[in-house]
Amino acid sequence: MKPTYLPPLQLVLAMILAGSTPLTSQIIGHGLPPFTASALRFAVALPLLYALMRRQGQGWPRPPAGDLGLLVLQAACGSVGYTSLLILGMQQSRVGDAAVLTATLPAVTEVLGWLLLGQRPAPRLWLAIALATLGAATLQWPGKQPAGQAGGLLLALLALWLAAAG
Repeated sequence: MKPTYLPPLQLVLAMILAGSTPLTSQIIGHGLPPFTASALRFAVALPLLYALMRRQGQGWPRPPAGDLGLLVLQAACGSVGYTSLLILGMQQSRVGDAAVLTATLPAVTEVLGWLLLGQRPAPRLWLAIALATLGAATLQWPGKQPAGQAGGLLLALLALWLAAAG
């Protein structure tokens, strides 16, 4: 395989993994409590990531002490909070509906960048955000969901905002 094909293949694999998150969260959510599932996720990932670091000849990262608070906040929002709330939400909703919500992550991230960091999106990006939001809202139109699903979708939406913040 030529090296020029490797980055696109890595991106495809990343999108397959990211796109499978709602499905795997629903499967996990029916068998484990959300916080147990989050802890298990990290217990499995840590040795794999450590082995990958060693294979690439990298040492254990040592962030500056001043960055530790920010790292803990990012982990609480983007990893533990997102995963736990998504699993809770998936226990109460359909996988396709939650997947549509989580697919709006880039739009939510851009809006948070504007609100929290003062970044100014270009008009074309505002149009893309509006279209993504309109598309998600159209698929989530009231009256289309089974009874009791609204709470699950709200948890999935909160998980999405935590992921964007983290």
